[in-house]
Amino acid sequence: MKKLADEHHLAIIEDAAHCVEGERDGIRPGQLSKAACFSFYATKNLACGDGGAVASNDDHLAAFVAKLRFHGMSRGSEERYTGLYKHYDMDELGYKCNLTDIQAAMLVPQLSKLDTYLQRKEQIAKRYEEGLQEIKEIDLLATPLNVKHARHLFTFLAPDGKRDACLAGLQEKGIGVAVHFNAVHLMKYYRQQFKTKEGMFPNAERICRRTVTLPLYVKLEEAEIDYVIQSVREVVRKVC
Repeated sequence: MKKLADEHHLAIIEDAAHCVEGERDGIRPGQLSKAACFSFYATKNLACGDGGAVASNDDHLAAFVAKLRFHGMSRGSEERYTGLYKHYDMDELGYKCNLTDIQAAMLVPQLSKLDTYLQRKEQIAKRYEEGLQEIKEIDLLATPLNVKHARHLFTFLAPDGKRDACLAGLQEKGIGVAVHFNAVHLMKYYRQQFKTKEGMFPNAERICRRTVTLPLYVKLEEAEIDYVIQSVREVVRKVC
């Protein structure tokens, strides 16, 4: 992708919202792109309730984004009020998108725990894979070679036409499940704005019709993991 972008003078901007820990062929998010965007929403691996960050090795872009996030002002509060007061100007039409100091204080202690948390989620994911691989009616998603999975989610593909029945069955057993994600081209805005319709992207549609997300978080206990696995077996057997 980097080679193609360079050939056509394009900038790569990564949506790395779920992938703080991810890696492919030794390359981390942001290392080959103009910028990588991360999310700190409550469900993310690095979380402070909401907000996010843009990482870039382009000093000009980083300074520009920093300015835009706070009204397009030439100086932020810290710069204005440290030492002698400094006047500011408004250079650009910006936004009010700065992360608060309180949110930052919540994030910083998590950084040193990311690797430990990832190890635990990797253990849970492996348990799921081992426990669910014998269910012939479902498909598990393999991690490509030379990839370090961020383990933000654990999903499987339910039997075609039985996904919603699986969701309902697992919820009846008290298991929190979800769908990640629906095919974007089938959402109302895209249908209306770009005239997209069913059948245009069959692989995306096939995956979204079947996908089920299981609980995956650090504090899942062994007995809870076993319960989830057993519940998937029972529900799939029932709906099929």
